[in-house]
Amino acid sequence: MTAPLVGREREADVLEAAIDAAQAGRGGVVVITGEAGIGKTRLVGLAREQAAAVGMPSAIAVGDELERHFPWGIARTLLSGVASTTFEPEADNAATIERLARTLAVQATDRGLLLGLDDAHWSDEQSLRLIHYLGRRAAELPLLVLIARRVGERDAPEELLRRLDGLAAAVLRPKPLDGDGIATLARATLGDQLPAAMAERFARLSAGNPFYAHELLRAVASDAIEPSVGVDLLDASADDARIPANVARSVLVRVGRLGPDAVALARAVMLLGDGAELALAAELARLPVAGAAAAAVSLAGASILEDDARLRFVHPLVREVLAGDLPAAERALGHLQAAALLDRAGADSATLAQQLLRAATGGGTWVAERLRESARRARRQGAPGDAVIHLDRALREPDIADRAAVMRDRAHAAVEAGHADASDLVATALDALGTGESSERAGLERALGHASYVRGRYAEAADAFARARADVVDQDDRLACELRCEELSAALLVPGAGRRIDALLEPMRGAERAPDPALRAQAALIGAMRGEPASRVVEDALGAWDEGALLEAEGPGGLGWVHVTGALHAADAQEDCVAVCDSVLVAASRRGAPAVLATAWYTRAIARVFQGRVREAAADAEQALAARRDGWAMFEPAALRALALCRIEQGELDAADALLSEAFEHGEQTLQAAGLHWAVGRLRLAQGRAAEAADAFAAAERGYRDRFGFEPASGAPWDAGAALAAAALGDRRGARERAERSCALAERSGSLNLRLASQRALAAGQTGEDAVQTLARAAELGDLGPPRLEHVSILVDLGTALRRVARPAAAREPLRRALDLAARGGLETLTRTARTELQVVGARPRRAALGGRDALTPSELRVAELVAAGMTNRQVAAALFVTVKAVEFHLGNIYRKLDVRGRESLASAMSAPGQP
Repeated sequence: MTAPLVGREREADVLEAAIDAAQAGRGGVVVITGEAGIGKTRLVGLAREQAAAVGMPSAIAVGDELERHFPWGIARTLLSGVASTTFEPEADNAATIERLARTLAVQATDRGLLLGLDDAHWSDEQSLRLIHYLGRRAAELPLLVLIARRVGERDAPEELLRRLDGLAAAVLRPKPLDGDGIATLARATLGDQLPAAMAERFARLSAGNPFYAHELLRAVASDAIEPSVGVDLLDASADDARIPANVARSVLVRVGRLGPDAVALARAVMLLGDGAELALAAELARLPVAGAAAAAVSLAGASILEDDARLRFVHPLVREVLAGDLPAAERALGHLQAAALLDRAGADSATLAQQLLRAATGGGTWVAERLRESARRARRQGAPGDAVIHLDRALREPDIADRAAVMRDRAHAAVEAGHADASDLVATALDALGTGESSERAGLERALGHASYVRGRYAEAADAFARARADVVDQDDRLACELRCEELSAALLVPGAGRRIDALLEPMRGAERAPDPALRAQAALIGAMRGEPASRVVEDALGAWDEGALLEAEGPGGLGWVHVTGALHAADAQEDCVAVCDSVLVAASRRGAPAVLATAWYTRAIARVFQGRVREAAADAEQALAARRDGWAMFEPAALRALALCRIEQGELDAADALLSEAFEHGEQTLQAAGLHWAVGRLRLAQGRAAEAADAFAAAERGYRDRFGFEPASGAPWDAGAALAAAALGDRRGARERAERSCALAERSGSLNLRLASQRALAAGQTGEDAVQTLARAAELGDLGPPRLEHVSILVDLGTALRRVARPAAAREPLRRALDLAARGGLETLTRTARTELQVVGARPRRAALGGRDALTPSELRVAELVAAGMTNRQVAAALFVTVKAVEFHLGNIYRKLDVRGRESLASAMSAPGQP
């Protein structure tokens, strides 16, 4: 009998309003919290009924105490409820979450979508992270996320649950029912003859808890005892246990009166968990299937089990009562017997682990092997913390065949999970290894190196990779090369590691190319950092990239493409850098890799800044920084720097200052610090604070030298900046000396950007015709190359210098070109300066009319780029967490602004940059 909904009118109104808002495109999160039995599940069911009444699809998953260490169990249930698809999780949790979230978000059509999680306190952590990820984006979608959980539940993932609470637009805390509410329930169960005084007694005994009240009422109804007598019989002194003694007695009495078969079957279902198959439960209960079926019917009639082919309790508290009635030792032995039964039936390792984690020891090797299998599966699915739990349980078995192997598995899992004692576990596992097992030793050391790297302990990571390499150097050339790459990646982040970097690169010297594309990419990056000729750096970087073969081999999650783009950017091959980023973005968007997407957006942003495409660069940088809410942080300071550089060129100097201050909070001690100081120098020049600019450029140079123990062999950006600062301070001689040094080194490098910046800095230390001639040569140099921000600045400076030597007519042409380029690229400060100078020299500057991709808003630009890359509207909607309707709306504007009629024409229009 379904209980009537009593005393929950306010909660019902809140749920109905949330459903209406979601259907209108304003989704959100609603959390229901409270003690066991207070009615949370009933409210989840009500929400589902309300959603169905307005045509909103829904999927509801329920946490299970036995399955809390079953990775992605809740996620699988939600996915199967709304999409006819399955999924296989990856070791990269972020990638799996992104992919699943997109799949689920796409289901949020115009009718909306309700995703519910009941008993969230028993959910696996991976699924909770997915729910949190979706919850943060629910407001952007027609999506309602409903979460119900108990408060104060032992071993619950409280931190994640609190984060979910923080997202909630509404938190419902159902209150105990008053006497009138209990009386309504009592009349529904016992009839209208219940005296008011008896209803008050029921209210007192149940403390207003609906489930407890139902149990007391069921006891009276099933016993066919007069209500007044029944209440007296149940009026025992309730202790402080979670389930009152009188309620527990009610359940046990009802089960006991059904006979020994019912008791045995109920206990078997309690051990196997909800959803148990009748045949398995019968075998565990030692009953014939026919007898078990009859017992199941009796238990359903007594409101102990649901009336369902799969055996499940009507409420989790019923299971808890039965579990509490069985002594702990007997319950643990029962789980071991259940596991053995399931193993013979061919159950998978994850299902067996649910039993074995609670089972008594004594199974020996077969228990350890099944737990190792479940641990390997958990690691593959991005749940190394669960793997540690499974392996700890395996090691509790007193007699297993290969204890050392289990210890190695546990050490690997602890490293992946980032456990504080991971290093100790690795050391213990290494001690258990024989001297001849070098590959096993290398694997453990490598795992430790990865864990140290992720936690920012780069020196420890480099040392661990070095030890791993020493173990395999004579056995596996490919693995040794990979370890050399990893050691080099860590060493790059260790202060003063220049000699170590040299030693790691020594095997490459004199060879035409590195033995491994990833190592060649690293060598290209280091060559760029040391100021090797740009042409050589670009050749090495593009050789490592090999037209995308490196991306295909490593996948977007590899570091090879990061090193390639770093080298290309440093060598001022910005167009190639953007092209590589475009390829990575397409691959990462289709695969679902948020950290990779953020890194590619940041990298493309900084390249576009140097191209003078600041409007697009700002959109990319903002998109990258939005990923911080998903934990992306590795390049956060550099992304903040990229956006700050955009704000400087857009004239938003206070915003740039705030961004750089934030960047220094995270990046002062990192490889990115030199770049941050250089950006501060640019900002201080724009603010007219030349002395501080000079200090910032000096700090950039000093920080670079201190970090690596060497200075670049050719020009670096702080040289030109320091010359501009000196000129602004009136030190023309110092400006010329610094600029001349910068010019010589830049010519050696061949980097277009450095050559332009150096020439502009040289002109700043000159006057009159000397400055005009220097700027004219720089402008000609810029005309020969691809678009650059420095070129636009040079054109403005040239026009200004011509005006100062009384050549206003000659000044107009470079100023008009500067105005057009600046307006197209979103360079607001240079646009205003060029327009003002044109007015001074007697020209009438036209307001530049933006066309092509330059006319697109940041949101339109993101949609256009993904559609041009071949993604469908639904894929774009999933990638950007917007509705398909929003994508269609943006596409309409895009087609109109670009004057195209379809996707093929859009791809052609987007293939060319916004500058001539």
